[in-house]
Amino acid sequence: MKTTVEIDDQLLRQAKIAAIERGVSLRSLIENGLRGQLVPPPHTAVPPIQWITAPAPLSLPPEVDIASRKSMWEWFERERS
Repeated sequence: MKTTVEIDDQLLRQAKIAAIERGVSLRSLIENGLRGQLVPPPHTAVPPIQWITAPAPLSLPPEVDIASRKSMWEWFERERS
């Protein structure tokens, strides 16, 4: 389908150059750009869990509160270095 769209002159120049550099037509470049914008964004993946392991039996110093994630991380960082 043919349609008329007003595009900023500088943007159109950049698009023409990009099309030439990529060896595609301006039409193809514009269509692919539109397709990319119309596809729903991918589901954001949840970052993987970083497991902390220690050899058994685990003996923690008394100042480490096992119910406190912050306290456990601080201990882990001290032990790791």
